[in-house]
Amino acid sequence: MMIGWEGKDLREPLKLIEDIAPAALIFFARNYPLGGAEELREQIETLKQRSLEVTGQELIVAIDNEGGTVKRLPEPFTQLPSAREQAKIEESELQRQLSLSASEHAKMGFNLNLAPSVDLDCHGFMGSRTFSADPQIVIQKALTFIKSFKAGGLLCCAKHFPGLGAAKNDPHLLFSEVNLGSIELEKSHIRPFKSLIGSGLELIMTSHCLYPVLDRKKLATFSPRILRLVRENLGFTGLVLTDDLEMGAVAIKSEIGPAALESFMAGHDLLLICRRRASIEEARETLARAFVYSREAQNRLYQSQARIKKVLGLLEKKPKINF
Repeated sequence: MMIGWEGKDLREPLKLIEDIAPAALIFFARNYPLGGAEELREQIETLKQRSLEVTGQELIVAIDNEGGTVKRLPEPFTQLPSAREQAKIEESELQRQLSLSASEHAKMGFNLNLAPSVDLDCHGFMGSRTFSADPQIVIQKALTFIKSFKAGGLLCCAKHFPGLGAAKNDPHLLFSEVNLGSIELEKSHIRPFKSLIGSGLELIMTSHCLYPVLDRKKLATFSPRILRLVRENLGFTGLVLTDDLEMGAVAIKSEIGPAALESFMAGHDLLLICRRRASIEEARETLARAFVYSREAQNRLYQSQARIKKVLGLLEKKPKINF
């Protein structure tokens, strides 16, 4: 699981590590400590050390800093422009800004950025979070983003598979659907993911959206068909994670426990729950019961554990940063 917490008190994520033993924590602006950057660095170091003591493995500490409206660290940290504005910046200048931001995040102790969004600009709710309507521009800018952060010591995650750009409703709040034909979906919206996988992408996030041409009944979050598309058709061997399972598009369909189990059995490796302790505990209890009584769930667990271990190995080999 990848889990978040409500406030600034370090005792809450420490208790989550001790009680839940998550593979990953995710940081939001609401968690930024009153003591600023130095306190943040100390907190993340404390959380990593406690996780190592509890689980015996390195903790993934994630943040989603796309730029624009999706950023979590205040000034004086580098404030990246939106994806739409990034697409207008000359390549060397964009790389300079991204590399500076990556080094700042690495210095704090972050090792994963849940960005970039590689959804196409189809005049939907995503707005300025998209680089372009042109898949080739999306690929080019996403590669610059990912390579810059990876050189700085952070892995990146492309989202939201198989493409959220044509959705009119925001899955944070409402049921959302993408009604595109299979050819358009494959040739345009899935194309950036396919290209990035070929370039060594390590993580992909799916969307809480219905794609009737791929699966008429299940959101991508719960669709084994769509997860098989990632694994078998695109040959992706890295980690696949859900979007936040507390979002409205999921909540109107299912309680958090069944949602966690269904998304895991569909093929996700990390389940993202960003806020509520009660949601995290319900999901954990449901999964724990499945791991005891279901051989199929046990086998899925072994698969995901192996993939997580592989990604942790990449984090251990991250380049050293000089500040």
